Amino acid sequence: MLLEGATRGSRRRAWKRRRLWRTVTAILLVLAGCKPALPARGPVDGVASLRAEMYVTEDRRGVGGQGMQPLFEGLRHPDAAVRGQAVRALGRLEDPVHVQHILPLLGDSAVRDEAAFAVAQALQGRRRGSATLVDSVLFALQRSGVGAPSAAVLRSVGRLPYADSLAAAAAVRWLVGVAHGVADSTGAVEEQILGILHGLYTLTRRHRGAVAADEGAVQLLRQVAAHGRDLRGVPSGSLAQRLAWHTLSTAQIRGLDREALDAWESSDWQLRRSILLYLPLVRDSQSVRLLLDRARRDTAFQVRYEWVRAYRRLVAQRAGCEPILGALGDPNPHVQLAAVDALDASCGGNEALARLRAIAQEIPAAGDRAPGRASWHLGARALVALARVGPNVATPIVRRAARHPVWQVRMYAARAAEQARDTVTLSELARDRVGSVREAAISGLARVAGHAADSVFVAALASPDYHVVLAGATSLRSSPRGSSYLEAALTALARLTREARETSRDPRLALLERIGEWGGRHSATRLRPYLDDFDPEIAARAAAILREWAPEQDAVRATPRLRPHVESAIASVALAGPVRLEVVMAPESGGGAFVLCLCRPAVTPATVARILRLVRSGYYDGLTWHRVVANFVIQGGSPGMNEYAGDGPFMRDEISEQMHLRGTVGISTRGRDTGDAQWFVNLVDNYRLDYEYTVFATVESGMDVVDGILEGDRILRVRPLPSGSDRIGGMR
Repeated sequence: MLLEGATRGSRRRAWKRRRLWRTVTAILLVLAGCKPALPARGPVDGVASLRAEMYVTEDRRGVGGQGMQPLFEGLRHPDAAVRGQAVRALGRLEDPVHVQHILPLLGDSAVRDEAAFAVAQALQGRRRGSATLVDSVLFALQRSGVGAPSAAVLRSVGRLPYADSLAAAAAVRWLVGVAHGVADSTGAVEEQILGILHGLYTLTRRHRGAVAADEGAVQLLRQVAAHGRDLRGVPSGSLAQRLAWHTLSTAQIRGLDREALDAWESSDWQLRRSILLYLPLVRDSQSVRLLLDRARRDTAFQVRYEWVRAYRRLVAQRAGCEPILGALGDPNPHVQLAAVDALDASCGGNEALARLRAIAQEIPAAGDRAPGRASWHLGARALVALARVGPNVATPIVRRAARHPVWQVRMYAARAAEQARDTVTLSELARDRVGSVREAAISGLARVAGHAADSVFVAALASPDYHVVLAGATSLRSSPRGSSYLEAALTALARLTREARETSRDPRLALLERIGEWGGRHSATRLRPYLDDFDPEIAARAAAILREWAPEQDAVRATPRLRPHVESAIASVALAGPVRLEVVMAPESGGGAFVLCLCRPAVTPATVARILRLVRSGYYDGLTWHRVVANFVIQGGSPGMNEYAGDGPFMRDEISEQMHLRGTVGISTRGRDTGDAQWFVNLVDNYRLDYEYTVFATVESGMDVVDGILEGDRILRVRPLPSGSDRIGGMR
């Protein structure tokens, strides 16, 4: 057995060496001006036919049917749009084996940017890549094209998974060198500088020290941050300037006190917010106080919201919390909620306790609210803060809130009961009729009572709500009585499996973990059917558990299953024009409407096809925005009003070069290819989400309505707009 394992390991190492050698050879051929031979092309019945085949191939991840052949055909098609689609699809497979097929397209001026994105995406998800492979890809990117590298190439250089900080530092030096060349040239300076900055930001997230230690990089960031000084084409308040401040914060580069004060004069509130995020790195205490004073009086509520958080973190302990107490009267509910969250035992003392108690006792009985006003939100959040400040004072108020008619209030009551260590209220709420309330109570009991509450956790395994099952199974980890709960876990797993919904993956994986922990050889017959599960993740985990129970059964393997082709409309949607949707909010949630443009269906065809099908069926009508995080995102579109209940089966990701800028709309996931048609809207520029989620739309008008949405607000309806509708306007 040991010899056989060694032989298999040798074969795997040899295969990896051959694959790496093929990739390096392809790179060398490209640099020499040659094109490596691609698989033979088959007959193509027109461009539309081939493109339709490629969309299906990408949707199935190259498994079944014609395999990868349509994509390989597309790489050599005379139509640039076809070649671009093919190389983008190869990158989205996120498999380094396809690098050798992508690299030749770096020499194709018509699709060079798509190829640059694709080669970085093919290496996505690898914290560290093979040094030889990454160095070779970097070499190819640096020498692609004529003249200054494009923004796409510059961004991709920053995305590569460098093996160590030395390799990352070399990439930083190259990007900085390009910046100096760009500043002395003519052309799209701002676009190229933005590409360099985006590359530096992405690099910083993996190798912070590589940017911070490079004097040239620090100087470049300082120049752009301070009104783009000495860099032509970089205006004040630009995306490049905001990105520079975010990179400075991420790289922990201190000492930009004067630059922060100068840049604050910008009319761009996102830039002013970015400077507040940098504030912990400002050295001069007087500059900190001056910037905080300006932020407190800012006209943009987003800046005032960030001010509350920054003031609480940086100066409240020594300067007192009176300003935060004053923010409870801010005209914007998001700022009010931030102030409530900021109050604790060290902030405000008795006055904070009295104010929180008064707010928590005044929760309205209904959830209706007027535009720009909160409803139950302030009182519910005050419950949690009060439980932190004075648990004895909070407990009777929490117990009354546990019977509130608005379920979100009961959910917050569960969180407050956890803070107050009130197991009586938690046990009561663990039987609530709404799954999200039960989930919050179960999670709280696990932290407060531990395995003394195992009976509650076992009962949760029978719940129809996936997040409740997940909470129960997770809470039972390492239970001293686990073996007696094995049958309950097996029964729950079988029940969820019969539903055949991919969205049940997380609770089923948690159940498998408990079964693996509590079971043994005697349970193997109950687990073997899952080797053929409809979800490959479940099948793989079942196989791993069976091998753990019986190590000699090394041959146990999951049975590969063909991914079903979900959206028959993918090709027709991809080749059609932009679509616009109107999202109308319910009057009791403040009303208003906003318009989404699904402007690039060819880039995200599977996503657009799914969304349009659901919109036309009325799927989103009446659903809520169950997650609202000010200065980050709002998320909604779940029939269960939670992260785990959505439309199934899973959607595949369609990652593109689209940045997560304010107003872009993405698909919420819990890992690769796990979208269930829930949306999120970026309330600010969220660069850290780039290349991780599918961006399929942009808010074209009504962003002020989006900014005003609060947790639990209800969507009245979503409808397609007629082409050319005059409702389309600019986004603020």
